[in-house]
Amino acid sequence: MDIRVNTDNHIKGSADLEETLSATTRKKLGKFSSSITTVEIHLRDENSTKGGEFDKHCSIELRLEGESPSAVTHKAETVKESFQGALTKAERVIRDTIEKRRSHH
Repeated sequence: MDIRVNTDNHIKGSADLEETLSATTRKKLGKFSSSITTVEIHLRDENSTKGGEFDKHCSIELRLEGESPSAVTHKAETVKESFQGALTKAERVIRDTIEKRRSHH
């Protein structure tokens, strides 16, 4: 499972952030790792320096073997909360996709 982390100009990307997000993703989605080829995590701050509620945005693009790419998004007050919300949605999408695949075979 290849994991890529991208941030906009308003969220400071770092090796620590990338490692934390990658480790959390591997832990949460590891049970599906044989089906996942790529996970792309995109973080952005929609209001930058202005602040505001629910302005941290995380989108996760998933590429599962033999499937079209899927994407989920989540907005929250913090980067961590937006990532956790999107990761929970990603897990649900993967589980649903795998279950559909099994039921069709």
